[in-house]
Amino acid sequence: MAAAQTIIVTGASSGIGRAIALHLSEQGHDVVGTSRGASGLERLDVTDETSCAALIERVLARTGRIDALVNNVGQAMLGAQEECSVDEVRALFEVNVFGAMRMTGAACQAQVRQGLGPRGSQARNSGPGAARRGGGVKGSRKPMRAEDNP
Repeated sequence: MAAAQTIIVTGASSGIGRAIALHLSEQGHDVVGTSRGASGLERLDVTDETSCAALIERVLARTGRIDALVNNVGQAMLGAQEECSVDEVRALFEVNVFGAMRMTGAACQAQVRQGLGPRGSQARNSGPGAARRGGGVKGSRKPMRAEDNP
């Protein structure tokens, strides 16, 4: 197995995020799982820039590095589009799109300071009806590595 990496998994309190965090941990990686409030996980509010930056600094203080970020945090809204208000959809985008952007930006900045170059990527909530579910990150799937961005 390759050397253990420090990996942040957002939305690790349940579902796919929990499964990803457990799998990576079983593979020997140092996993930092986050949640809005579940005990045993790092507290994170992706709608708050300060919360994102503080998490990155806590992880760096504890481990000295951040090798990867899994942006899994997200919310969904069920119902017909005409039943959804603009404010409700805006709140979904604040978490699912802008939250992922905040975390990716903060993690990439830390990776640059580590001399790794930005290596994060993000993908979530794509496909038919993604906008109604608060998606829209599909276009950001390409890895953001220094060699890809001369």
